[in-house]
Amino acid sequence: MAKLTTAFTVLFFSVGVAGADEFVANIKKVTGDKITINKSTVDQKVEDTTLTAIDKVKVIAKKPMIVDDGNGGFTIEFADVELDDGLKNKVFSKTVRAKIKTDAKNNIIEIRVHQGIQSLLDNDGGLDLFIEPPAVIRSR
Repeated sequence: MAKLTTAFTVLFFSVGVAGADEFVANIKKVTGDKITINKSTVDQKVEDTTLTAIDKVKVIAKKPMIVDDGNGGFTIEFADVELDDGLKNKVFSKTVRAKIKTDAKNNIIEIRVHQGIQSLLDNDGGLDLFIEPPAVIRSR
């Protein structure tokens, strides 16, 4: 009986974990908790899909930090920052590339926004950050 219980427990957890997924896609539209994505690649075109986000979905972006290199110059480093306004952030007003994690029920549990340097620039060539401005210069 103990072996049977162990077998069912292993099977149960295997099925639960097997459904979770992580992938990169373009987020095309966010309406409430419904997120329209497209997983097309250069080699393969696919149709748009709409997934549902959980209530407390984590939305993470990179925050630029200006770092003093100690030799009179500086470098820019990026730190992960969770966006407080989540899916309501203005980054989702246009198509954005992101790494998306889903649970076993195919609900989105985490979004990591890929913010290239080009997406930081607005039409005038100035910085257009959708999160707070770069951190204050700090020494290494």
